[in-house]
Amino acid sequence: MRITKKHFLIILILFFCLLTLLIYTFRSNSELKSIKSDNTTKLYNNVYENSRDDAASTIINTQALKKYLIPKKLNTGISLDKDLLNLDLTNEFKLSILHNNKYNLEDRISLYLGTDKENVGLIYYDLNSDEYINFNEDDIFVAASTYKVSLNVLTYERAKENKNLLNTTIKYEDKYYEEGTGVLQNLTDIPNMKIQDLLDLSIINSDNIATNMVGSYFGGHAQARKEVWNMFDVPISYSDNVTTPNAEFKILKHIYDNKDDINYAHLIKVLQSTDCHSRIDKYLPYDIVAHKVGSSNEYIHDIGLVLDKNPYILIIYTKDLDNPEEKIAQISKAIYEYQITEKEQT
Repeated sequence: MRITKKHFLIILILFFCLLTLLIYTFRSNSELKSIKSDNTTKLYNNVYENSRDDAASTIINTQALKKYLIPKKLNTGISLDKDLLNLDLTNEFKLSILHNNKYNLEDRISLYLGTDKENVGLIYYDLNSDEYINFNEDDIFVAASTYKVSLNVLTYERAKENKNLLNTTIKYEDKYYEEGTGVLQNLTDIPNMKIQDLLDLSIINSDNIATNMVGSYFGGHAQARKEVWNMFDVPISYSDNVTTPNAEFKILKHIYDNKDDINYAHLIKVLQSTDCHSRIDKYLPYDIVAHKVGSSNEYIHDIGLVLDKNPYILIIYTKDLDNPEEKIAQISKAIYEYQITEKEQT
């Protein structure tokens, strides 16, 4: 086909238009990349310049944010078949599953307890991750001597306003006498004693007389319980010595959250010095367990803080179980094994 002069000019014009378009596109892309590069550099520099200031604030913000974290149910390991939970199994088999971290922790505890589970109130709460296991946490149990922990907390809260409270001396009266646990019952003459010393005896030796002397200072045990329940917004009766696992969780969490306070630091040390080691701390190092047992007829309990690298709260209330102390001890051991193996690897 013959190309005329007119056609040639049209092709030439189109060529220059195309060339101009290509040059413009290339320049625009280059400028865009330059702008992105400059913005990225500025962003990096801003982060770098502020990094030293942010390092301290990040720690503070992380701690502040923890207040707003919502506790979540712990979900770990392979779930056990629900039919298995209903079978009549040997204690040896139950123990082998209980201490096998391959399986879900709550399922293992449920399998171990079997039908006894309905008579157990349990809370396990990881203080670092805010993960938890709980069941029957709002069931009411006779508190027995676990009440003595809340009496200590009430006293230390009152001591914030009355600086001389812990050094106040209480004179012994016959109405304070109560047999059972403690060392004061063995004395011929019980001396006047400071409230601080009475508090320590109420925890370390679970001394009933010491507890009665402190309780009387607050108008009696019912009045003391009323103040504690109001303090922690616990909607249960204060006229009788009863509690729930959830109520005791609030108290133990308060102790841990205030562990830097001189009086609560002292309370934790005292709880680590209790003279009963047949339940939560039976298979654990004694020195990391700050706990208080309670026993009243068919009610056998233990509540406390396990202050290892990954600290946690453990509360176990039981009613009418066979060999309840060993069952508490085995569950505590399983949870501790999970904490020191699974949690320390994450």
